[in-house]
Amino acid sequence: MPRVVMDQVDVPRDEPLAVELRDFAEAARRGEAGPCTAEEGLRALELALEIIAAIAE
Repeated sequence: MPRVVMDQVDVPRDEPLAVELRDFAEAARRGEAGPCTAEEGLRALELALEIIAAIAE
């Protein structure tokens, strides 16, 4: 059986959606690409909706 190792992880206390929106706006201001493509975002949304539907069953 594999050994379980526990490590302390520093997690920022910033609100995740606020960070995401800030990073998006900053990339748009600079004319840079965001952290993911529109296609990746759409696939993530589709997956989330599939998960919600499966839970509701």
